[in-house]
Amino acid sequence: MRVNILCLAACFALTLECLTAQEADTFPEYTPDKISEIRNEFSRQVRFEDGLKFLRAWQAFKGVPATYEDSIGWYSVQDAMARTFFDLRQMDSSEIVLKPILDVSPTRFPRQCLQIQNSWGVRLNYGGRFADAKKHYEKLRILLDTKVLPSTPEQYCNTLHNLGVAYSHLGDTDAALEVFHHVEDVVRESDFVNLRLQALLQLNLASAYSALGDYGKSLEHSRNAYALHLKNYGLDHPETGQTLNSVANGMKQTGDVEGALKTYQQVLDIYDRIGRQEHPLRAVTLLNVAETLDKIGRTEEAMEYILPCIAIRTKAYGMKHSEVARSYKAKGTILGHLGRFDEAVMSLDTALLALGYDPHSDNPYSGVDAMFNLFYTLDHRADVFYDRVKRDPAETNLVAARDAYINGIHVLNDLRVHFKGKLAKGNLNHKSYSFYEPAIDVSLQLYEKTKSAKDLEQAMQWSGESKGNDFYDLIRGENAMVSAKVPDSIRTKDDQFQQDLAELSSAWYDVRSEDQAKVSAARQILDDTKQQYRSWLETVEKRYPRYYDLLYANTTLDIKARRAELISTSSQLIEYFVGDSNAYAFVLTSESLHYVRLAHPRVIEKAVHAWRDQVAASSVNAQEELSKLLWHPLSQYLREEEHIVIIPDGILSSVPFEILQSDKRDLLLDNYNISYDYASRNAVPLSNGRKNQKWLGLAPEYDLDGGIMAMASRGLDTAAMALRDVEWMKLPGAKSEVQAINELAGGEQRIGKTATERFFRTMAGKFGILHLSMHAWTDDDEPLLSTLIFSEDDTDTTYDGRLYAHEIFQLDLPARLAVLSACNTGVGAFRRGEGISSLARAFMYAGTEATVMSLWKVPDESTAKIMQAFYKHLKSGKRKDEALRDAKLDYLNSVTEPEQKTPYFWAGFILMGDTSPVYGSGFPYALVGIIGGLLLLGGLMIWMKKRAGSNS
Repeated sequence: MRVNILCLAACFALTLECLTAQEADTFPEYTPDKISEIRNEFSRQVRFEDGLKFLRAWQAFKGVPATYEDSIGWYSVQDAMARTFFDLRQMDSSEIVLKPILDVSPTRFPRQCLQIQNSWGVRLNYGGRFADAKKHYEKLRILLDTKVLPSTPEQYCNTLHNLGVAYSHLGDTDAALEVFHHVEDVVRESDFVNLRLQALLQLNLASAYSALGDYGKSLEHSRNAYALHLKNYGLDHPETGQTLNSVANGMKQTGDVEGALKTYQQVLDIYDRIGRQEHPLRAVTLLNVAETLDKIGRTEEAMEYILPCIAIRTKAYGMKHSEVARSYKAKGTILGHLGRFDEAVMSLDTALLALGYDPHSDNPYSGVDAMFNLFYTLDHRADVFYDRVKRDPAETNLVAARDAYINGIHVLNDLRVHFKGKLAKGNLNHKSYSFYEPAIDVSLQLYEKTKSAKDLEQAMQWSGESKGNDFYDLIRGENAMVSAKVPDSIRTKDDQFQQDLAELSSAWYDVRSEDQAKVSAARQILDDTKQQYRSWLETVEKRYPRYYDLLYANTTLDIKARRAELISTSSQLIEYFVGDSNAYAFVLTSESLHYVRLAHPRVIEKAVHAWRDQVAASSVNAQEELSKLLWHPLSQYLREEEHIVIIPDGILSSVPFEILQSDKRDLLLDNYNISYDYASRNAVPLSNGRKNQKWLGLAPEYDLDGGIMAMASRGLDTAAMALRDVEWMKLPGAKSEVQAINELAGGEQRIGKTATERFFRTMAGKFGILHLSMHAWTDDDEPLLSTLIFSEDDTDTTYDGRLYAHEIFQLDLPARLAVLSACNTGVGAFRRGEGISSLARAFMYAGTEATVMSLWKVPDESTAKIMQAFYKHLKSGKRKDEALRDAKLDYLNSVTEPEQKTPYFWAGFILMGDTSPVYGSGFPYALVGIIGGLLLLGGLMIWMKKRAGSNS
């Protein structure tokens, strides 16, 4: 209480000093600290105009700088005036102040130079010029990191924070979080206190986590920001209102809509009390209220809030600004929900113009800085056309809607390939999935009217683009380097960066539950390496334009090329799409393309869960229900006795389609060879050209102590440790399985203590077939922490025997086949549009052509039988899919107990990826060549003999 009274007294004294100074034409000491102190005090009291008046009078009193000290003061006052214009959101005025002083000498006036350059970056950010702001702050960061421009920890943190804001606006959430967390660490380790900076840091962390969909963490940071601003400014201040608005956003995102509306009203009350009804920060709250009311169906009421929001923003920013575009986008959405479609389209077109989008230009996106905002505006515009289609499915409306989705998807693809951050790119892929659903529906409705093959092909193309993009992007990066003939030295350095990042990620994961100092140090090294890698990649892209073109090329499903592949492999393809309201199956054969509308996604999801929950009990009813939903509607378009490639979607990734029944009640296993893939686009070549048939089998040794130590190091609770200890007890079947297959395959085996992580990392890349019979642990919360469990080597101080999925991603494993004979290797966290983030997928990332993976914990005895039969059929030269099918049929024919014939015992293993043979190549071209050569030689000898006889 005493501290608060003293603070109020100090504020009053300072204000009195300023007022007295103006009346007496005398001013306080003309120093940067005093200038900053007075500006901040005017800001705390929300007296921005008075602050400007005082700063101008102060500068006029001092006159033209006559000394070095006066020049320091003059530059500091100029910067203080610019920052006050920022408080008022008067962008043009701030630019008028800053532009003439941008070339201030960094050697003579280092502090003022840094302040002014920071202010200019803020001007760029506030002006919506995010790409320019990013470049500006990246240059500043280099000057600070290299000590060319000296700075205090506070100045350094302020600069980096502003860089993070630019990253965040550009959608590069990965880079933004790296910067924000680094600033957090520096603030924590330094002794300066800047409540405003700390509050803004928390506010922007909230925004970043919200963009990633982590709403709980976002709300936590918003509340932290609110508490700091409340302490610094009190309740009645625009900055406090801004953070309270962020709290309300978090409440809405976590489901408390009514609480959010009440909190928004509290924010509006703040601006009313301080007389700042036209402040641009108030417009942010008006926009949020309008969007919330529209979302809960109070659409007419929403219009009452969006109109004043637009008025405030256009007055503050002019017409060409991303914040103005957001407001018109919201207005267009609301008008669309009111059925006023023409007005809605006009409003959304105004939003596009505000963003700099020019549909009549050869490159309509060239003037757009806020590409994320552009995509969501085009998304809303397409939704308006879709809503009109729902009311009137006339062909003209369908064409307009389809064209709107084409424009949106073009921007989406551009965003997807240019993002370097995996978090941001993965989140974009996840969010954009819902954009494809209405686009596909519109194309299919149009196809029903026109019977144009192009409309049907467009629908399937979009279905293919909607999934597997995380996987496709990583594969494309490696393929681009190879195709562009980037030198081996560059590719080696890229591999080294990837390996370093994997190891540093592991180090950070290892200490994340320990003391803060270790966490900060590990994160700093990781973030620095990521920054170096990004900078290095930019230089590579400039030096090798062909690589750049291949890396950023928008590649879609080429149905003609895909059909040619199906013909060459006697295959058929089924791609499923499971959205929120619609589910489809596309059937592509060598001769035709068909589609089927399936049951509602919730019906399908319920049926899959029912079957999965009863897989051990082998519920016949659940199996029949799945068959009716997923197979019967499309079986008429398929030929039997041909290979089928299944592209599952969503929860269907956990279903082995071999268990489905035809209308004659026989299994698909009886009639088809079946394999699976992540997407209908060919991200991975069907064959990498290698004929490596060397086999490697590993069966580690486990004991109770190893399990306890490993899980304790991950900070798991006792119950989880106990469960995993049981799962990690010795696997008696693993050793015999590897030994038996080794006799068939004739390769190299590592059993017991020699089956270590170090051996696998060092040697696995030299083998064409990898067989891992071991324990695996799937982390549904952190998929990248899913783990293969090797034997522990007490003498190895580098590797702990736990090979994580994120580490497998970075290995070079150009195997033709990896058999993951472990539990749940095909199971993991489900990410919409990407399927299951499993250990098997990590092997595909690492370059493996195909994997055999498990969808549940398959019993040891049946696993051993199926695996041995699988290799027997592979050795005979059969394709992988055919060999696995025949192995399952062999097992079913070998057991007599009805219970052991149920899918639980044999259907758990599926093949993902390339199906070509591992041993041999089908037709014996080499043998034919040898025979042909011998015949030719024999013919030549006979001819020479006859010729010699005729000459004699």
